Amino acid sequence: MRLRGRAELDAVVPSAARAVPLATRSRTVRRVVAIAGAVAAAVVAVVLVAPLLSEPQSGGSADYPYYATTAELEGVADLIVRGTFTSTARDDSEGYPRTVATVDVTASAKGPVEPGTTIEIAYTSGGAEDRADVEVGGEYVILLDDLADLEGDWPPTPVNIDQGFYTVVDGRAVAHPDNPVSLAPETLAALGLS
Repeated sequence: MRLRGRAELDAVVPSAARAVPLATRSRTVRRVVAIAGAVAAAVVAVVLVAPLLSEPQSGGSADYPYYATTAELEGVADLIVRGTFTSTARDDSEGYPRTVATVDVTASAKGPVEPGTTIEIAYTSGGAEDRADVEVGGEYVILLDDLADLEGDWPPTPVNIDQGFYTVVDGRAVAHPDNPVSLAPETLAALGLS
């Protein structure tokens, strides 16, 4: 190295840094590159894989929880009945759109409601949570919570907007397309269904 070049190098780079052998610097550079590559690969993996790790098909919403098993779903219900919707009415009195429905109970698998009883239930309506397929004259298995509301002035609500209703078709309880959970055989038998 020329004298002038050495003087400029000494002014810019301390002598201790120049004393590191080239092989050591090369290994350090390789380590840094390897670590940076691993971090980049991890970031790419998270970005690509995270959307694939979503919850099971739920149809649940911020207002309603989702239940993955029959035991969970039926366990959280205070009342499981089979009945026919005799009327529905839109109600916004609570500050959000909901439907209040009257149901003639024909069978009961859980809770104190007897066949022949008429109950009133309420569920959110409008938007993504609407259950337009629930109609007056339709027969359903309904899983409800908030049983204490039967005694108060607030109707009980389904345990989940998608999982709280099973349409009765030809003696069978048919789940909503967003609900992969079936009812237990003993629950179906108590409701006179298969």
